[in-house]
Amino acid sequence: MSARLKRQVLTLAAALSAARCAPVPQAPMTQPVQVMEQAWGPFARQCSTTRLAHYEPHRQLSPREVVSSHTTCIGWSVLPQANGAVELTASMNPDDPTADPIISRILRSPSGASRTAIPGEPGLLAYGSDSPDVATVLARDIGVTARQMVSPNQVLWLPVRLRLPFPVDGAMSCRPGGTVADYGRKVLVLACTLDEQADTANLRARIQLTGEQRVDVDTGVRLSGELTGQLSGQMRLTEGSPWRPADDQVWYSKETEFD
Repeated sequence: MSARLKRQVLTLAAALSAARCAPVPQAPMTQPVQVMEQAWGPFARQCSTTRLAHYEPHRQLSPREVVSSHTTCIGWSVLPQANGAVELTASMNPDDPTADPIISRILRSPSGASRTAIPGEPGLLAYGSDSPDVATVLARDIGVTARQMVSPNQVLWLPVRLRLPFPVDGAMSCRPGGTVADYGRKVLVLACTLDEQADTANLRARIQLTGEQRVDVDTGVRLSGELTGQLSGQMRLTEGSPWRPADDQVWYSKETEFD
Protein backbone atom coordinates (compact mmCIF):
# COMPACT_ATOMS: atom_id res chain seq x y z
CA MET A 1 0.00 0.00 0.00
CA SER A 2 1.38 3.41 -0.95
CA ALA A 3 1.98 6.05 1.71
CA ARG A 4 -0.68 8.29 0.13
CA LEU A 5 -3.30 5.53 0.08
CA LYS A 6 -2.43 4.57 3.65
CA ARG A 7 -2.99 8.18 4.80
CA GLN A 8 -6.37 8.23 3.04
CA VAL A 9 -7.43 4.97 4.73
CA LEU A 10 -6.36 6.25 8.17
CA THR A 11 -8.20 9.54 7.60
CA LEU A 12 -11.38 7.72 6.58
CA ALA A 13 -11.16 5.40 9.61
CA ALA A 14 -10.73 8.37 11.95
CA ALA A 15 -13.73 10.12 10.41
CA LEU A 16 -15.93 7.01 10.78
CA SER A 17 -14.83 6.58 14.40
CA ALA A 18 -15.63 10.22 15.17
CA ALA A 19 -19.05 9.87 13.56
CA ARG A 20 -19.86 6.84 15.74
CA CYS A 21 -18.84 8.70 18.92
CA ALA A 22 -20.59 12.00 18.11
CA PRO A 23 -23.80 12.72 20.05
CA VAL A 24 -27.15 12.84 18.27
CA PRO A 25 -27.85 16.37 16.89
CA GLN A 26 -29.77 18.67 19.22
CA ALA A 27 -33.57 18.47 18.96
CA PRO A 28 -35.34 21.84 19.47
CA MET A 29 -37.42 22.05 22.63
CA THR A 30 -41.08 22.59 21.73
CA GLN A 31 -42.82 21.37 24.91
CA PRO A 32 -42.05 21.10 28.64
CA VAL A 33 -39.63 18.42 29.83
CA GLN A 34 -39.86 16.85 33.28
CA VAL A 35 -36.44 16.81 34.91
CA MET A 36 -35.42 14.54 37.80
CA GLU A 37 -37.22 11.21 38.07
CA GLN A 38 -34.32 9.44 39.78
CA ALA A 39 -31.84 10.45 42.45
CA TRP A 40 -28.68 9.35 40.63
CA GLY A 41 -27.29 7.69 37.54
CA PRO A 42 -24.14 5.83 36.39
CA PHE A 43 -21.84 8.75 37.24
CA ALA A 44 -18.39 7.80 38.49
CA ARG A 45 -16.30 10.98 38.44
CA GLN A 46 -16.61 14.69 37.68
CA CYS A 47 -13.87 17.23 36.99
CA SER A 48 -14.19 21.02 36.84
CA THR A 49 -11.44 23.28 35.50
CA THR A 50 -11.12 27.07 35.71
CA ARG A 51 -8.41 28.74 33.64
CA LEU A 52 -7.32 32.39 33.70
CA ALA A 53 -5.13 34.04 31.08
CA HIS A 54 -3.73 37.57 30.70
CA TYR A 55 -0.78 39.30 29.08
CA GLU A 56 2.07 40.99 30.95
CA PRO A 57 4.07 43.69 29.13
CA HIS A 58 7.82 43.44 28.63
CA ARG A 59 10.13 46.37 27.89
CA GLN A 60 12.09 44.56 25.19
CA LEU A 61 10.07 41.53 24.16
CA SER A 62 6.48 40.96 23.10
CA PRO A 63 3.88 40.74 25.90
CA ARG A 64 4.02 37.40 27.71
CA GLU A 65 0.84 35.37 28.20
CA VAL A 66 0.38 34.24 31.81
CA VAL A 67 -1.95 31.27 32.28
CA SER A 68 -3.12 29.70 35.53
CA SER A 69 -5.36 26.65 35.72
CA HIS A 70 -7.08 24.88 38.62
CA THR A 71 -8.81 21.50 38.32
CA THR A 72 -11.00 19.85 40.96
CA CYS A 73 -12.04 16.21 40.51
CA ILE A 74 -14.65 14.32 42.53
CA GLY A 75 -15.08 10.56 42.61
CA TRP A 76 -18.57 9.32 43.52
CA SER A 77 -19.65 6.13 45.29
CA VAL A 78 -23.34 5.39 45.78
CA LEU A 79 -25.44 3.50 48.34
CA PRO A 80 -29.10 3.25 47.23
CA GLN A 81 -31.90 3.53 49.80
CA ALA A 82 -35.29 1.82 49.74
CA ASN A 83 -37.20 5.08 49.15
CA GLY A 84 -35.35 5.86 45.92
CA ALA A 85 -32.86 8.21 47.56
CA VAL A 86 -29.11 7.62 47.47
CA GLU A 87 -26.28 8.19 49.94
CA LEU A 88 -23.38 9.72 48.01
CA THR A 89 -19.81 9.60 49.20
CA ALA A 90 -17.70 12.15 47.32
CA SER A 91 -13.90 12.02 47.33
CA MET A 92 -12.40 15.34 46.16
CA ASN A 93 -8.78 16.25 45.54
CA PRO A 94 -7.58 19.05 47.88
CA ASP A 95 -5.66 22.14 46.82
CA ASP A 96 -2.55 20.63 48.43
CA PRO A 97 -1.60 17.62 46.27
CA THR A 98 0.17 15.96 49.22
CA ALA A 99 -2.94 16.04 51.44
CA ASP A 100 -5.57 13.32 51.75
CA PRO A 101 -8.76 13.55 49.66
CA ILE A 102 -11.65 15.50 51.18
CA ILE A 103 -14.60 13.20 51.92
CA SER A 104 -18.17 14.50 51.77
CA ARG A 105 -21.36 12.55 52.44
CA ILE A 106 -24.62 13.72 50.89
CA LEU A 107 -28.20 12.45 50.73
CA ARG A 108 -29.93 13.05 47.40
CA SER A 109 -33.65 12.45 46.93
CA PRO A 110 -35.37 11.94 43.54
CA SER A 111 -37.98 14.57 44.40
CA GLY A 112 -36.16 17.10 46.59
CA ALA A 113 -32.93 18.92 47.33
CA SER A 114 -29.66 17.26 48.21
CA ARG A 115 -28.44 17.75 51.75
CA THR A 116 -25.49 16.84 53.94
CA ALA A 117 -25.48 14.66 57.05
CA ILE A 118 -27.28 15.75 60.21
CA PRO A 119 -26.70 14.59 63.84
CA GLY A 120 -28.18 11.15 64.43
CA GLU A 121 -28.15 10.25 60.72
CA PRO A 122 -28.08 6.48 60.06
CA GLY A 123 -25.87 4.63 57.58
CA LEU A 124 -22.79 6.12 55.98
CA LEU A 125 -24.08 9.65 56.58
CA ALA A 126 -23.53 9.08 60.30
CA TYR A 127 -19.80 9.44 59.65
CA GLY A 128 -20.35 13.01 58.45
CA SER A 129 -18.06 14.97 56.14
CA ASP A 130 -14.47 16.11 56.51
CA SER A 131 -15.51 19.70 55.75
CA PRO A 132 -19.19 20.62 56.17
CA ASP A 133 -18.71 23.75 54.03
CA VAL A 134 -17.30 21.73 51.12
CA ALA A 135 -20.12 19.18 51.45
CA THR A 136 -22.74 21.94 51.41
CA VAL A 137 -21.33 23.37 48.16
CA LEU A 138 -21.29 19.92 46.54
CA ALA A 139 -24.89 19.23 47.58
CA ARG A 140 -25.95 22.57 46.07
CA ASP A 141 -23.94 22.25 42.85
CA ILE A 142 -24.91 18.70 41.82
CA GLY A 143 -27.74 19.98 39.64
CA VAL A 144 -31.39 20.95 39.92
CA THR A 145 -32.70 20.78 43.47
CA ALA A 146 -36.17 19.34 42.86
CA ARG A 147 -38.27 17.45 40.34
CA GLN A 148 -39.80 19.99 37.99
CA MET A 149 -41.26 20.70 34.57
CA VAL A 150 -38.92 22.84 32.48
CA SER A 151 -40.67 24.90 29.81
CA PRO A 152 -39.04 26.05 26.54
CA ASN A 153 -38.93 29.73 27.62
CA GLN A 154 -38.22 29.14 31.31
CA VAL A 155 -35.20 30.65 33.07
CA LEU A 156 -33.28 28.29 35.35
CA TRP A 157 -30.75 29.52 37.89
CA LEU A 158 -27.85 27.11 38.40
CA PRO A 159 -25.00 27.67 40.87
CA VAL A 160 -21.40 27.41 39.78
CA ARG A 161 -18.14 27.53 41.73
CA LEU A 162 -15.07 28.95 39.98
CA ARG A 163 -11.61 28.35 41.44
CA LEU A 164 -9.15 31.15 40.67
CA PRO A 165 -7.60 29.17 42.63
CA PHE A 166 -9.58 30.55 45.58
CA PRO A 167 -13.30 29.73 45.31
CA VAL A 168 -15.78 32.23 43.88
CA ASP A 169 -19.46 31.31 43.79
CA GLY A 170 -21.91 32.57 41.19
CA ALA A 171 -25.32 31.82 39.69
CA MET A 172 -25.89 31.18 35.99
CA SER A 173 -29.07 32.31 34.25
CA CYS A 174 -29.94 29.49 31.83
CA ARG A 175 -32.53 28.97 29.11
CA PRO A 176 -33.29 25.55 27.60
CA GLY A 177 -32.49 25.18 23.93
CA GLY A 178 -33.21 21.53 23.24
CA THR A 179 -32.22 17.97 24.03
CA VAL A 180 -29.55 15.56 22.82
CA ALA A 181 -28.81 11.88 23.34
CA ASP A 182 -25.40 11.55 25.00
CA TYR A 183 -23.97 8.31 26.41
CA GLY A 184 -27.38 6.82 25.71
CA ARG A 185 -29.10 9.31 28.03
CA LYS A 186 -31.45 12.21 27.33
CA VAL A 187 -29.67 15.47 28.11
CA LEU A 188 -31.16 18.97 28.34
CA VAL A 189 -28.95 21.63 26.70
CA LEU A 190 -29.01 25.06 28.36
CA ALA A 191 -27.65 28.38 27.10
CA CYS A 192 -26.24 30.10 30.20
CA THR A 193 -24.95 33.52 31.22
CA LEU A 194 -23.14 34.61 34.37
CA ASP A 195 -22.82 38.37 34.98
CA GLU A 196 -21.93 39.25 38.57
CA GLN A 197 -19.86 41.61 40.66
CA ALA A 198 -17.67 39.56 42.99
CA ASP A 199 -16.58 41.18 46.25
CA THR A 200 -14.58 38.72 48.35
CA ALA A 201 -11.40 38.73 50.43
CA ASN A 202 -9.38 38.01 47.29
CA LEU A 203 -11.42 39.40 44.41
CA ARG A 204 -13.13 42.68 43.53
CA ALA A 205 -14.18 42.22 39.94
CA ARG A 206 -16.97 41.84 37.46
CA ILE A 207 -17.26 38.36 35.96
CA GLN A 208 -19.06 37.95 32.63
CA LEU A 209 -19.30 34.44 31.17
CA THR A 210 -21.49 32.77 28.56
CA GLY A 211 -21.72 29.21 27.35
CA GLU A 212 -23.55 25.92 27.47
CA GLN A 213 -24.51 23.57 30.30
CA ARG A 214 -25.89 20.04 29.93
CA VAL A 215 -28.25 18.49 32.51
CA ASP A 216 -29.21 14.82 32.65
CA VAL A 217 -33.02 14.70 32.31
CA ASP A 218 -33.58 11.55 34.42
CA THR A 219 -31.60 12.77 37.44
CA GLY A 220 -31.23 16.55 37.08
CA VAL A 221 -27.46 16.17 37.50
CA ARG A 222 -25.34 18.77 35.70
CA LEU A 223 -23.12 16.58 33.55
CA SER A 224 -20.98 18.95 31.51
CA GLY A 225 -20.58 22.44 30.21
CA GLU A 226 -18.26 25.20 29.12
CA LEU A 227 -18.22 28.92 29.89
CA THR A 228 -15.93 31.60 28.48
CA GLY A 229 -15.63 35.32 29.12
CA GLN A 230 -13.90 38.06 31.04
CA LEU A 231 -12.92 39.01 34.59
CA SER A 232 -12.17 42.72 35.17
CA GLY A 233 -11.20 44.39 38.44
CA GLN A 234 -8.67 43.59 41.18
CA MET A 235 -7.31 40.30 42.54
CA ARG A 236 -4.89 39.00 45.17
CA LEU A 237 -3.94 35.39 45.87
CA THR A 238 -3.85 35.73 49.69
CA GLU A 239 -5.44 38.17 52.11
CA GLY A 240 -2.03 39.60 53.03
CA SER A 241 -0.75 40.16 49.51
CA PRO A 242 -1.19 43.42 47.56
CA TRP A 243 -4.04 43.88 45.10
CA ARG A 244 -3.17 43.75 41.41
CA PRO A 245 -5.23 44.83 38.41
CA ALA A 246 -7.09 41.90 36.89
CA ASP A 247 -8.13 41.80 33.25
CA ASP A 248 -8.26 38.08 32.52
CA GLN A 249 -9.85 35.80 29.99
CA VAL A 250 -11.76 33.07 31.84
CA TRP A 251 -12.54 29.53 30.69
CA TYR A 252 -14.55 27.06 32.79
CA SER A 253 -15.43 23.46 31.97
CA LYS A 254 -17.12 20.52 33.65
CA GLU A 255 -17.03 16.88 32.51
CA THR A 256 -18.52 13.66 33.89
CA GLU A 257 -17.10 10.16 33.55
CA PHE A 258 -19.57 7.25 33.56
CA ASP A 259 -19.42 3.87 35.27
